[in-house]
Amino acid sequence: MSNWDLGVVTDAGVTLLNKLEAGVATATIDTIAIGNGVYSSTEKATIARRTALKSQKMTAAIASRRFPDDRTLEVKTSLDNITVSTGFYITECGVFATVTEGGETSTILFAIAYTETPDYMSPYNGSYPQTQIEDFYFPISNTDALTVTITPGAYVLAEDLGLATETEVRNMADELMGESPSPGPSPEDEIATDEEVEEAIENLDDL
Repeated sequence: MSNWDLGVVTDAGVTLLNKLEAGVATATIDTIAIGNGVYSSTEKATIARRTALKSQKMTAAIASRRFPDDRTLEVKTSLDNITVSTGFYITECGVFATVTEGGETSTILFAIAYTETPDYMSPYNGSYPQTQIEDFYFPISNTDALTVTITPGAYVLAEDLGLATETEVRNMADELMGESPSPGPSPEDEIATDEEVEEAIENLDDL
């Protein structure tokens, strides 16, 4: 995972959060992208104004999401280099949201991050794919108006299952199988046992 020097919710993202709070829009976070754009000092100072990555190289679906508390959203993805023919340094990362307002739908760059100490995404060697994990945390006040698309086939990260509560483990499996998640978590919800995690993984193997 990259160590981001700078990460912000964009101006468009802040506007969206205000609209979500006011109840005049809904949104779905569905895509994370990475690129190799290099930013000048001026560009870094105004990075929140961006509406796209400077040099986008690839995109990925959301692999998991968590609400650590009722005002914070965490999304995570796992990218691989199977489609990469020319290696590049991962200097920028963006999170995109699909917004619905007044019957119209649009896509915005919700958040962006930049680093000057990037990881390298090597070209695929035909045998062993390289995996890059990225995650973001967002301040969210109206969680009911913001959803996250978890795409069937996206990687489920072992650390997510290992830290998930019983309800969250069931929900991750339900979402990947296209079923409605269970209500929760309940106040009594506890960290899932090893047996519950193993059962969830076995169920996912059947997808």
